[in-house]
Amino acid sequence: MFANKASQSPDKGAVFETHPAHTAEVLRQVYNAGLRDGCWTGGDSWFGSIQTCLALKLEEVNYVIDGKETQRPLNVESS
Repeated sequence: MFANKASQSPDKGAVFETHPAHTAEVLRQVYNAGLRDGCWTGGDSWFGSIQTCLALKLEEVNYVIDGKETQRPLNVESS
């Protein structure tokens, strides 16, 4: 679900580079756990990597709210 999405890392510039495996895995876990805007998650070093923390804040995902599908950032905190 997240492995083929472009990295949110600002040092990547305009080059399309996908999320590293550990970041894609954490995004998958957080999304499937139902964590939403303002939640916090923690775990091993994968959860605390700079790439993962940034992706948890900025990665846009689809939500269904009141029967309407919308796309917005996860906005989940991590350390």
